[in-house]
Amino acid sequence: MKKLFLTTTTALALMLSADIVQAQQITVSGDISPTTPPTQPTWTVPGDTLIVGNTAAGTLTIANGGTVNATASTTIASGAGSTGTLNFGAPMGSAPAPTGTLNTPMVTLGAGTSTINFNHTDTLTVSARIFGLASPGIRAVNQISGTTILTSPNSYNGPTIVSGGTLKAGALGSFSVVSDMTVENT
Repeated sequence: MKKLFLTTTTALALMLSADIVQAQQITVSGDISPTTPPTQPTWTVPGDTLIVGNTAAGTLTIANGGTVNATASTTIASGAGSTGTLNFGAPMGSAPAPTGTLNTPMVTLGAGTSTINFNHTDTLTVSARIFGLASPGIRAVNQISGTTILTSPNSYNGPTIVSGGTLKAGALGSFSVVSDMTVENT
């Protein structure tokens, strides 16, 4: 089984446009192994599994209609001591951007420090299951801007923080019962 690891030290960026109307963007920061960077608006991860932050720090931002396909699964902050961030639209603290899509059956929040940021300007339906109960991991899911609809049964510990936009349950069990939910006054 092949795996793609995103950790630290190398930065890759993909920005393609159709007549400069809408940029397609998949941004990866960190070491990549195997070294197969995204080369078009749709990136099919070589191998079976995408790992963002295996033993160090890694970030994946999917924006402006970009699509990442990871057919087996995606893991954020796999190893203890690692840090992984998955951004839909834009990172936390940045202006919201149009979102992209991650096609994967499951996003596992691993034993490191893992964060998912929904900071987009449109509506995103997330059908992947978000799972993460392994110790010692530190996990957070942040709804910052846009409308995000969760449609799978999710189970992760760590906070879910809604600081802006709308986070919707698209099915029974979409909100993790072991995650503290905080809705901030914005």
